[in-house]
Amino acid sequence: MPHWSAIFIMAAIISALFAFGGFAGGTAAIAEILFYFFLAVLGAAFALRAAQRDDRNDHDDLGRG
Repeated sequence: MPHWSAIFIMAAIISALFAFGGFAGGTAAIAEILFYFFLAVLGAAFALRAAQRDDRNDHDDLGRG
């Protein structure tokens, strides 16, 4: 996902250099959406992983919950 954000931001920069304003704005918006979506997925993955680790540590060594 970060790879696609990087591709779209580079397309926005290149198109802005060649004065394609509408295309540059569109690709920059897509890159921004993908970037924030990636951050949300990353945060959810960290939260789920932390919840799984906490769940595993609730048991004692003898297997009694």
